[in-house]
Amino acid sequence: LTVLSCLACAGCYLFFITTGDQLDFILGELVPSILIGLGFFPEFHEFVSSMSIEGYSFGVTFFDVVGSAGNAALYFMREEEPWSERVSEAAPFL
Repeated sequence: LTVLSCLACAGCYLFFITTGDQLDFILGELVPSILIGLGFFPEFHEFVSSMSIEGYSFGVTFFDVVGSAGNAALYFMREEEPWSERVSEAAPFL
């Protein structure tokens, strides 16, 4: 399993160094963000259909928010980049 994981990582690396910037952005930024967002829909459906948040972990949510805020802060502190670029790079974490 470890060998397969290493081969998959090497294959992805080789694929991404041969593709263009636009495809890199779509596959490396857009698709993972969409998949993470879609992954929360079953949880939201369960909350709404049962009208209960039983089993929800507020501790995990706290660390998610802290991590996202830290990542967004790093993008906003880059003074050498224009404001619009900093906002667009920090958007997935907001």
